[in-house]
Amino acid sequence: MPKKSYTAEEMKVRRDNGFGLDKMPVDKARKIQSKGGKVSGEVKRTNKKIKETLEFILSLPVNDPKVKESLKKIGIESDYMTQQTLGCLATVKRWQKTGDPTAMAVVRDSAGQKEADKLDITNPVQIKIEDEFS
Repeated sequence: MPKKSYTAEEMKVRRDNGFGLDKMPVDKARKIQSKGGKVSGEVKRTNKKIKETLEFILSLPVNDPKVKESLKKIGIESDYMTQQTLGCLATVKRWQKTGDPTAMAVVRDSAGQKEADKLDITNPVQIKIEDEFS
């Protein structure tokens, strides 16, 4: 008989009702944690392979002479004629032609101009908290 799968909500209810890892015998909890660790490691290795594959594909040179010529016309040097460059240009063109805000956000974020990711700590603010007990 196959084991029942639980949704995240069901798992929360089970945990709240005493079925959490902290409520289990140590050996059973360790066994479950070990399985989770193994799966996590496998997922990380798979994601690493995907990332390496994509980096390789993006670094491949442009081979089409017509595409190379058009890249040369807009001032891109032959060292930068890669699949990554073509992807960047396609995103910029989409943004320019359609006004697609998602394409604009991708271009902005890829250029490192996403404001939410920046943290300015050059002038830290000092906060002094006083209470009546000091």
